[in-house]
Amino acid sequence: MYIVYTGSSMLEIDAHEGDLSRRQAMYELRGMSFREYLEFEGVVKYDKYTLEDLLAHHIEIAIDINSKTNVLACFNKYLREGYYPFYKSVRHGLASRLLATVNQVIENDYPQIDEVTLSTIRKTKKMLMVLAGCVPQLPNMSQLYHELETDRNHGLKMLWALEMCGRRFS
Repeated sequence: MYIVYTGSSMLEIDAHEGDLSRRQAMYELRGMSFREYLEFEGVVKYDKYTLEDLLAHHIEIAIDINSKTNVLACFNKYLREGYYPFYKSVRHGLASRLLATVNQVIENDYPQIDEVTLSTIRKTKKMLMVLAGCVPQLPNMSQLYHELETDRNHGLKMLWALEMCGRRFS
């Protein structure tokens, strides 16, 4: 029998170095690549290309891909909803489910693995919002810490927490 479950409480297991190796197999499901999304949607199946192949044959590869599907329309849909495989089960509620999950992890799970104040939780959420708005550029960290009214050490601690949350969420 196989039982599959998920939960953000995995943060606590990571923090306390829990060993469940004899009781369960741990698997971290990452978000889908655009190629995986196209296959998952049944649009088209593409082979993987090496970087060398892409650099040497990018024109031929692009022509082949474009001949099979409308890449831009599919890519826009992927950007809106296709990174996390659970999007199909909540197609119209994906944004609210993602927001609820982020809030759950930052508001409930983060305080269980580290002593944080309500102010830190608010600053962590704001940091996530600012960082998301910076993509793809790298933010000026000194400016970010100033905007969050925090110091470098506290800022690094919040970044660590977001990284840990992201590892558990992906």
